[in-house]
Amino acid sequence: MDSMFSKFYNSLMYLITKPIWAYYKIYTSTLNPFNSYEQHKLTETSNDYKTELFDMFNTISSASKEDVIKYWQEADEIKTNVLPNILISASIPVGFDASQELANICYTMVRLIKPSIVVETGVGRGMTSLFILSALEKNDKGRLYSIELPKARSYKEWSKDVGILVTDSLKDRWTLIFGPGAHEMKKLRNEISGIDLFVHDSNHSYLNQKMELRSAFSMLNKGGVILFDDVGNSAAVEESKKMDAILMLITQEKSNPIGVILPSSTNVTT
Repeated sequence: MDSMFSKFYNSLMYLITKPIWAYYKIYTSTLNPFNSYEQHKLTETSNDYKTELFDMFNTISSASKEDVIKYWQEADEIKTNVLPNILISASIPVGFDASQELANICYTMVRLIKPSIVVETGVGRGMTSLFILSALEKNDKGRLYSIELPKARSYKEWSKDVGILVTDSLKDRWTLIFGPGAHEMKKLRNEISGIDLFVHDSNHSYLNQKMELRSAFSMLNKGGVILFDDVGNSAAVEESKKMDAILMLITQEKSNPIGVILPSSTNVTT
């Protein structure tokens, strides 16, 4: 366990050496008075947007229910056959992993819409990264850009363990980037032609979700889809309404649902 002095020193060095990172950490912190949960809690109930899992996939894709079931079972096989054989991270708690529902939805979505470019924010041990990359490999198409903002007080240890679940055989399709999600997405615009699938699973505060959603909408290709973990405030509702997008909510083992956002002007094809 790090000493109090070590934690303070690491945080101080983070502030000095990574000022932009520190700014985003502070700005999107729940200590920011404009970012409080009570101020931005959902006024609508989850039932206003609640969707059944297969109905959601059918809304996005013309694939048959049999295809959806097949891809979901492929994702289950990763959980059963791959995850138990991967080393556990020393510094990143298992509690930071995405839920199994989100991992399976990511995998199935990639298999259905065959994206060329996937961007995700929030990596941790790399649960969603593993499932997305596995699906891209099955498709024999696409690349994943994963963006992670490491914790300040354990930056070195955390950075070494980011994406530890991703097997070496999948890394040819993977670009791992360190930094704030919205900030790094703006820089990515010069490198990629747009985003076909965006997955948010980073800091779930209102301000951070607003920034990342705005960046995602501005970069989303025709036919693009947004997956949005932990809809616990009004950010997803507000930005979806602003962009005239369809918002669907899928329940998961965590208390807050997964958001699936589909611009209404988009025609997704498989």
